[in-house]
Amino acid sequence: MSTSTLPKWGIMTLPVELHDEIVSYLPLSDQISASMVCKLWCDILIHNHILKRTRYATLASDGVIGLHRFLNVSHGLICSIRNGVINGYFLRPVRDPEKVCRQRLLVLVKHCPLLGEPALSPFDSVESITFTFYVLVGADRHGRGMGPAEVIATRNDTVRGFIDRLVSKTNELVQCEYVKQWLKDMGFPAFELSSRYKLILSDNARMKAERSAIQRGGKVRASIHIHVGYRRNILEFAANLG
Repeated sequence: MSTSTLPKWGIMTLPVELHDEIVSYLPLSDQISASMVCKLWCDILIHNHILKRTRYATLASDGVIGLHRFLNVSHGLICSIRNGVINGYFLRPVRDPEKVCRQRLLVLVKHCPLLGEPALSPFDSVESITFTFYVLVGADRHGRGMGPAEVIATRNDTVRGFIDRLVSKTNELVQCEYVKQWLKDMGFPAFELSSRYKLILSDNARMKAERSAIQRGGKVRASIHIHVGYRRNILEFAANLG
């Protein structure tokens, strides 16, 4: 018997219209899991324009308007990086990701189909968003700022593609001789930076990032942290979305 003639069972016996209705109630974090349950749910999530709109910020309270919500800081996207390559994605489905225990992280595996969506909303007129990075070394308010460096998200970028470029730029900054010397002076082991760290889109360092940026006459709306090895010390990347 071919797979095409296998009998349907359980929830798959429901009409497609009911599947549409079920999936339409899912929040962002559950849409990720649902997209990997079966082809039908994946197709509904990808092709249903109403659901697709929910994955882009439409209000200032959601983050940067027109940007995919995976990339907006309020959702705390995390990339685990080893030897300069992403080996896993995580999403913390709460406002303050630093208050959530590791067990509640939602793992985004690399083949998650929603990571292939456009970084910028196809329903909006935004053509590009520039991320300007300032490197903040030190987790306290006396942390020293360095930079800037830029990464631009355009209409040609997918979420996955933009994150890949973001990580590539981060690797360049981490390996910069000036940064490495400063880290060495601060007691950060350089080998940990080159081998393993986490890049985190998070609201948590916003206040510290703002203090540093205001001194340069800038304004910071988001931040990216880099956790160095397993230490509590943090190397922070503050991103000004212009």
